Amino acid sequence: MEGITNRVNGGIWYKATFYDTTGKPLQNALVAFYLNDDNKWGYEIATDSNGVALLKAKISNGNHKISAVNYGTGEVMSDYIKVFNVITGGKEIKMYYEDGKSYKVRVFDDNGNPVKAGQKVTFFINNKKTVKKTDKNGYATLKITSTPGLYTISAIYKDFIVSNNLVVKNPFKVKMAKKNKNSKVKFTVKLLGKNKKNKLVKIKFNKKTYKAKTNKKGVANFKLKHPKKSGYYKLTVQYKKLKDDFTFSTFKI
Repeated sequence: MEGITNRVNGGIWYKATFYDTTGKPLQNALVAFYLNDDNKWGYEIATDSNGVALLKAKISNGNHKISAVNYGTGEVMSDYIKVFNVITGGKEIKMYYEDGKSYKVRVFDDNGNPVKAGQKVTFFINNKKTVKKTDKNGYATLKITSTPGLYTISAIYKDFIVSNNLVVKNPFKVKMAKKNKNSKVKFTVKLLGKNKKNKLVKIKFNKKTYKAKTNKKGVANFKLKHPKKSGYYKLTVQYKKLKDDFTFSTFKI
């Protein structure tokens, strides 16, 4: 009887080959598996035409004893397995757009050791696929560049997967500072999060486009021409080469 363990999410697949008294594969016969000598929670499984029985079991992380019973010969053999998370470290991310954050996971081999450098890990943000390689400590990292929205981010290594929520928030706070006698309306646009200095921001207001760069506090100051008529006006902020306008607010002027 020979046993091979494959780890899967939430447990193991344990495959064993059984033989009859003549040494031939035990075909289409019931055999049993027991975990940690607990006879109350056994698994009876039929072998296939090659004498192979596959146990699919959900087992908690840790070290376990697994015993296989061959009813045909009365033979009992035991094996010791280690169950662990093959991918660790994935966490939910909440961030502002262009905040510089990354999604980082660590990958382990069948012996529970970090994999070597160069192993491929596939990341998905919704349907967008990116492949990264592990470093010498088994870590794979994906920098988040997604535009504002709600996403599912996943990391896949072989047949193992971990998924988390990703929230990318709108990075702007728009405020009307004041109106003055020179027919100017002052607005400030504050860029939230990290990496906010010296960024070019555009405003579309009353059919005109204005430009300004953020200061070291992430604030861009605008002086807009006062419209001829008072009322509610839409102000749209544009940032970089996004397909859609980033955000807008309506002000009474």
